[in-house]
Amino acid sequence: MIIGVRNWQFRSAAGSTQKSYGIALQYLQKLQQICQRYMNLVISGTLTSQQRGFELERVLYELFELFDLDPKASFRIVGEQIDGAFSLEGTEYLLEGKWQKIPVDSGDLDKFSGRIQRKLDNTLGLFLSINGFSEDGVRAHSREENSPS
Repeated sequence: MIIGVRNWQFRSAAGSTQKSYGIALQYLQKLQQICQRYMNLVISGTLTSQQRGFELERVLYELFELFDLDPKASFRIVGEQIDGAFSLEGTEYLLEGKWQKIPVDSGDLDKFSGRIQRKLDNTLGLFLSINGFSEDGVRAHSREENSPS
């Protein structure tokens, strides 16, 4: 069995150390804790939508931190709120998360796209919608629909 943990490999073969298994186990336990916190959000009926959104940001921060993605917590800059950011292979990603009853539509995606376009060239975005995206939103922002014929 091989488990990739961050940039390390732990092999269950002769010569493996107990310490390696301990690190892998700690990593998997942390991942399980993060999953449990998310599932608690899903079933919670006591949080307001704003509280649930902030807690989701914390869960994502911990997940990105676990995978060494250099996460940044939510922040405000002039005229906009950024739910979070992270880095992957030298590229910066802005994070937008929505946990609303209806699927995210093209208006929300347009706003997020504008935020990304105002950043540096090596900035991309990740839009997480717990309840999905509307058909018009997907159509308006799919590469196939926006590419020249």
